[in-house]
Amino acid sequence: MQWLIFLFCLLAFMGFAIAKPNHYKEVLGKRPKGNITSHLNIASWLCLIGSLILSIVTQGAYGSVQFIGYMTVAVLLLVAIFATKPHYFRSLFYLVSFSIVLCSLYWIII
Repeated sequence: MQWLIFLFCLLAFMGFAIAKPNHYKEVLGKRPKGNITSHLNIASWLCLIGSLILSIVTQGAYGSVQFIGYMTVAVLLLVAIFATKPHYFRSLFYLVSFSIVLCSLYWIII
């Protein structure tokens, strides 16, 4: 369950980063159209809140401390990726999304 919480934090901060027009253009090669940035912000907040709730439900009061640690690691990972290889960001997005599906299926089956 801890991986799922971390992956939701990572996905949320990826959404926050890609919601910025400069980052969006750097990763996808074009400017965002319409109000896609507001949709990305809303989806990112939902992922972050879902991660917090999942963390508190599974770990109790200690879950909020773990959640802060997961957020820190996720942001540090994204900063390192944007600083060195920003074109890896799109591949990381697909990898994180696929991993969330796998972790969710694993916890549903067990």
